[in-house]
Amino acid sequence: MKAVFRLFYYISILLTILLAIFTLLGGFARWISPESSLLASLAGLIMPVLLVLNLLVTIYWTVRWRYWVFIPLVAIAWNWEYISNIYQIPHQVPSYKGDNILTVGSYNVCSFNFDGPENIKANAISIAQYMQSQKVDILCLQECTLTKEQPLDSIKAIFSYWPYSYVPQSPEGKSLLQLAVFSKYPIGKKELRSFARTSNCSMWLDVDINGQTLRIFNHPRQICFDKKGNLYVADGSNHVIRKVSPDGIVSTVVGIAGVKGYRDGSPDEAMFNQPDGVAIDDEGTIYIADYENRLIRKLSIE
Repeated sequence: MKAVFRLFYYISILLTILLAIFTLLGGFARWISPESSLLASLAGLIMPVLLVLNLLVTIYWTVRWRYWVFIPLVAIAWNWEYISNIYQIPHQVPSYKGDNILTVGSYNVCSFNFDGPENIKANAISIAQYMQSQKVDILCLQECTLTKEQPLDSIKAIFSYWPYSYVPQSPEGKSLLQLAVFSKYPIGKKELRSFARTSNCSMWLDVDINGQTLRIFNHPRQICFDKKGNLYVADGSNHVIRKVSPDGIVSTVVGIAGVKGYRDGSPDEAMFNQPDGVAIDDEGTIYIADYENRLIRKLSIE
């Protein structure tokens, strides 16, 4: 009988070590391409199960009072960032008092056509009522397409809670995924920016809030700014990253317009497939979320 217990003891140690190694491998999955290691990708996918198993093993070795308890603890600690992203300790939401709070809402309304054209107006009214209940001061809408059934006057009437608005029309010869901004505060300078060979567009406007000017950007994909004030736009439909200078000059930073694929290289040679995120650090290095290629790409311009 002692031999059986001894065998079970050694098997428990072996399984504990193997489970910890597999869990540690899962922690590296974010840096390993699935093409390089299918095992690491699998470990990353079942990470919640692995962590629960490590917790049970930790309890087991704690009850038995064996130093093997440190093995699963190391595996859990290595994935602490993953755990903290999945589960956050409940905390009290701070309450804000006073009149200095500005609430900005954003909604891709998909032409208000969620469940059939017969409900377009009802959907628009529902969105307006919800945003009003949330006391939104400035409301940015994307894909706010105007139709014969839902003309501009009808949209403005539905969103009349916000007395100021900017709903730019598509330039002649283009059909854009229209944008709209509704505001409780007066709107000053404003401009619509469209991009070549795509229905995507971007807009900015200045809002006068009690004598102070706030610039609002409304864009269906991610944008960011560098230290010089250049605006970078992830133009997913064209598979490129655009740059808009403070003077309003639009240029392509990286990618081949209208050509999707995957290729590293110089800005004129690199290829993307529907990039939908862009960020830039203090050194000018650009990071791109290449959506369809499932990659984060880095561009360093020397």
